[in-house]
Amino acid sequence: MVELSENARKGLDGYLRQVRSYLGWSKSLDRDEIEQNITEHIERELEGAPEPVSSSALEGVLARLGSPRQWVPPEALSWWGKLIVKLPADSQDWRLAYVSFGLLLFGFIFLSFGPIWLVLFPAAFITARAALAAAGSPEELGAKRWLLYPSLLLVCLPLASALLGGVGLIAGIIGAELSELHWIRRESNMGVVAFVITSATLITSLWWMVMGLVFCKWPGCVRHVFRPFADGFTRRRALALAGAGVLLLALTGGFIALYMGGAFGPLMS
Repeated sequence: MVELSENARKGLDGYLRQVRSYLGWSKSLDRDEIEQNITEHIERELEGAPEPVSSSALEGVLARLGSPRQWVPPEALSWWGKLIVKLPADSQDWRLAYVSFGLLLFGFIFLSFGPIWLVLFPAAFITARAALAAAGSPEELGAKRWLLYPSLLLVCLPLASALLGGVGLIAGIIGAELSELHWIRRESNMGVVAFVITSATLITSLWWMVMGLVFCKWPGCVRHVFRPFADGFTRRRALALAGAGVLLLALTGGFIALYMGGAFGPLMS
């Protein structure tokens, strides 16, 4: 690859990032092959140019290559992808951002006027995701992210909390209901509060291990659902989640063993 200046490198990375974003709406195209074709074409165009290549020289090559959208033919898109690529993606077009923020604002205004927020909040989220997809990448949003991110966080934060702690919370509630029947509590004379916390922690650790292994196999699911906040999610982070589950399981098992051995005495009974 020819040597690029820092600004030229940023320009090329931005172009390729938009290409990858549009390719994400097609399952039939080979992303690696298309990206390789683009880089090879750029190398041929810049062959013999003074190095490091300036951003203006690269911009001329990218202009001749055309829009990042043109690398994804319409026939290779799903119906949803065809709708997305037709949305306004110009950096100066704020319509979708204003619509998303307006829907979110009206959702909070009418929060006490019945279930209309059940329609407004999801609509704000969908509009924000559409604006993000049309822009190609979060970096292309610029200041519009201040209007779009609140709608995205309104869904992503509760969903992430439910994924990480929802199963443990359910286990704690069930543990509180069945605390008198469980053999661990009977054998250890464990208090209800200690038993509920232990049950919730035990199930949470197992759940994190399962999630970590699943997301290690399909990390793209996390990136897609929680975009753009999880764009950096990789298999390494999925393994870290599974490792956290293993550590939490070991600590919980040690606590149960010590408790049943009477190490804590009557403090938590």
